[in-house]
Amino acid sequence: MKLRLLSSCDIYELLQFEVKNRLWFESHIEKRDPDFYSIKGVSAHVQEYISYCESARMYAGVVEEGGKIIGRVNLRNLDSKGAEGMLGYRVSQQESGKGVASFGVENILNISREQLMLRSIRAKVSVHNTASQRVLEKFGFKDIGIHLNSINVGARRLDTIEYLLKLA
Repeated sequence: MKLRLLSSCDIYELLQFEVKNRLWFESHIEKRDPDFYSIKGVSAHVQEYISYCESARMYAGVVEEGGKIIGRVNLRNLDSKGAEGMLGYRVSQQESGKGVASFGVENILNISREQLMLRSIRAKVSVHNTASQRVLEKFGFKDIGIHLNSINVGARRLDTIEYLLKLA
């Protein structure tokens, strides 16, 4: 496995990853706009994320193995002072439970410390997503509170747990 920056070369592979895992993702996190699931939609998404990376507002990573995307790990909302970022990740259903999320989080934490010089990272996880909760807690993230009815997953409004990891 390796983590690398998202690039414009990833459009077709990313579309396959997202389409193949759409129902899986939508059972855990908010669903994407239906227009996303097309070459045009994914291309716009990739270009937007590349632009955010170039302006130091984001780190958009893909986890790949054998040339295939098996996960994504992003740090969003990087502030201009480099103080904090918001962590998000998703792993293909086929690779779930095989350490992909842990690999991605561990590597993004190294990038956060060594390249981005962040002081803290936040993450939000559905109260029902115990696998993601365990990954965050494994790396020292602390539960700092519950947000009631904060995300739409399917037809349900779910509570999320906010986590914080202090790096410095």
